[in-house]
Order: sequence, then structure tokens, then C-alpha cells
Amino acid sequence: MIYAALDDTIGDTLMMLNPEVGQNWGQGIATAIVVGQEDITVPAGTYKKAWKVKTVANLGVVTVEVHTWYAKGVGKVKMHSEAEFMGSIEVTDEELTSATIK
Repeated sequence: MIYAALDDTIGDTLMMLNPEVGQNWGQGIATAIVVGQEDITVPAGTYKKAWKVKTVANLGVVTVEVHTWYAKGVGKVKMHSEAEFMGSIEVTDEELTSATIK
């Protein structure tokens, strides 16, 4: 779950505990769908069978498409976002650089 504020008691689903390909859910003003599993390599290492989730939000003048990879026992390891606004595209990438799993 992800929460908008400390006093938010509802929150939005960020990722399912037991995902399945094709599973989808609302995420605030967006829709998320489980695309599948992929091996993903980031500076923190290679994660086998990370779940890939595609989230799309259409905000009228802005369309945002986000692909996020989640590794079991780690969480989010990579995110790629593209936001289109009036013909321009803003690209954002995030990658896990280190992790200590206890």
C-alpha cells in the first residue's frame, strides 16, 4: 500500500502480495496491470522473475505511462515513466543502487 499522508487510513494498492499476469486494480486516478515476470538488472544486482507492472493515468492534458519492476523480498527495483504533455515527453528512470536484505 501507498499512503498520501500520515493520517491516510485507506491508501492505494501499490503491488499485490500474490500477483498474477493480467491482474489489475485502480491506483488513485490510474489503472495498474500486472504484465508478467522478467529478470531485471540494476546497479544493486540482478533480480530473477521480478514482477513488471504497467500503470497508466490520463489526466486530460497529460498522459503518464509507468513500468515498475518489483522483486520478491525487496520491493521496487526499477521504474520507467513517460509523461506526454502537448507533444513533449518527459522520461524518468529510477533504479535500486544498493540493498541489504535482512
